[in-house]
Amino acid sequence: MAFQRARQDQQKAERRANILTRARELCSESGVMGWSLNELGRRADITKSNLYRYFSSREEILMVLMHEEIEQFVQAFKNRIEGRTLSIPEFCEAMSAAYQQNPLLCDLLSISVTILEQNTDLEVIRDIKLSGLEQSQMIVDAIAASLKDADDNIARQIAFVSGVIVMGLWPMASPQAKLRQIAKLKGLETLAFDFQKELRGMLEAQIKGLIS
Repeated sequence: MAFQRARQDQQKAERRANILTRARELCSESGVMGWSLNELGRRADITKSNLYRYFSSREEILMVLMHEEIEQFVQAFKNRIEGRTLSIPEFCEAMSAAYQQNPLLCDLLSISVTILEQNTDLEVIRDIKLSGLEQSQMIVDAIAASLKDADDNIARQIAFVSGVIVMGLWPMASPQAKLRQIAKLKGLETLAFDFQKELRGMLEAQIKGLIS
């Protein structure tokens, strides 16, 4: 199929959406850093040079995917709490479960600062983060509405702290982590991590400190 340049705004939006869909597929199949723009171009039926009409780098694509995943995470979390007022343990169970069920988001968060932002233009990072401000406020509002004794300031800190914990914990505790394989060896069993359990415990300790 010969490449045809998208000239209308709708066509451009559809082509951009298709690129992101194919990138998401490659992340699922090969890992977030296990594919190239050449592979993506073949999957999306577009040349590598024309990919650059829509995204400046693979890292920019991954950053956009991360913010799409954050939107899904926020919605899933809001659905999970269903407008209830939760105790700290109940809240931490709900949030840790929401992260557990979104491994792509955890993968992307774990490399967001060290890889993605280091290899993306500052202007692009600015635009992506500005577009995500509404998502950020949504999760803050959901936390403040559901967690007993949490005001907006505490809710904002919880949202930030939860992401930071995931960034550090996921590379050690994800199903693909080498540490998970090493922990199966005799004598190294104590290195095994249960991501959701560890995240729940860390969040509970942090939130108790913030609220007290």
